[in-house]
Parts: sequence; C-alpha cells; structure tokens
Amino acid sequence: FSQTQMNQQNRQRVLAIELHAADGGAAEGAVVMPFGLALPDGVTLQIDDAAPGAPIAYTTCLPAGCLVPLSFDAAMVAKLKTAKKLTLNAVAADTKAPIPLTISLNGFAPALARTQKLMQ
Repeated sequence: FSQTQMNQQNRQRVLAIELHAADGGAAEGAVVMPFGLALPDGVTLQIDDAAPGAPIAYTTCLPAGCLVPLSFDAAMVAKLKTAKKLTLNAVAADTKAPIPLTISLNGFAPALARTQKLMQ
C-alpha cells in the first residue's frame, strides 16, 4: 500500500506513505513527512475518529522529508482494513499549531493482500 499527497498549488509532495505485509498479519513501512514540523514532538496516528496513539519519533530527515517508521501488529492491521482514514498528527515547528495530515484507506485491504501474495 502506498500513497503520495501533493500540494495542488505548487505540485510539491506533502507526504508519502508505504506499507507492506509482514509476518503474522502485521504491516511495516514508513511515512515521509514534510519539513517544518517539530521533530521532538513526533507524530501520532489516529484511525478514523479514535483517540490518537502514542507519539512515534522521527528517525532522520532526508532531502525528500523526514522519516517516521511505521509498524502495525495484526490487531491494528485489522482496524486499518475496515477504517476510512488514517490521520497523522504533527506539530508545526514555528507556531506549535497542530498539523493533521489525512490518508485515505480506500483500497488498503486489497493492496496489503497483494503485497502479502507477492512476498510468498
């Protein structure tokens, strides 16, 4: 499963996420977040309207953006398969304003199943 979101005005990438199937029904991957975020605050993940989880730390920043590793156990993958959206909540470095970035989970279940099949 992968998704890239672009700024429609300047055509710059805002975020990119990639997830692949892992052992035991889990999923792993990473998200590339935009620059200008408060790195010490990390990123929280929110499935649909559930409460956000614990912050996940950025691992490094590259010319394309800052990386956040993602690892979901089988129970979380099951929730993602039936959810509509995954929101990544970050914080602006300059203003400390919340920056929610929403990813559509439309097609997540079949895409993850396809990566699982390719790995066999």
